[in-house]
Amino acid sequence: MKLAGVVNELLYPHWQYVEEDLHNISGRVQEYDADARLARDMLSGQLGLARKIPNPDPYGIGHTWVIAKKLQDTNGEPLEGEPDARVLDQQKASDAWRVKNLDSWRTAQEQMWRVNEVARIEKEIEKNMGLAEEMVWTARRKDLHHEAPVAVPKDISKSDG
Repeated sequence: MKLAGVVNELLYPHWQYVEEDLHNISGRVQEYDADARLARDMLSGQLGLARKIPNPDPYGIGHTWVIAKKLQDTNGEPLEGEPDARVLDQQKASDAWRVKNLDSWRTAQEQMWRVNEVARIEKEIEKNMGLAEEMVWTARRKDLHHEAPVAVPKDISKSDG
């Protein structure tokens, strides 16, 4: 089995594409789906299917690779070693089970891309929120020469003077 580059350096640093194998399963995976690649985890030896997800923005460029399915043997154990026909069977079975309507599947992919992007932005905002609130409070009190609010107990009566 000949391995190629890393699938996704950030999400899957130990997964590498299978470039060539004994039965040309990796080539047949790409024939079945041009946006799919056979991959192998270098730590555990498990095989999986990587899928390219393009940027759904009409003017966006680029794509990201994700491990769409970790392959399992018939008894539920991780599929390891030299790829064979079980890889293609699982690829076809998962597509037949998952994708019934390609339009709704594409819409779900685009929504997932946007949800992940919004979550990333919100996480960044939340990380900086404490510093921003402290900066605004400090600027309001010191830089603009506002005095701190004074609290007067209710039992002290108002004076007219």
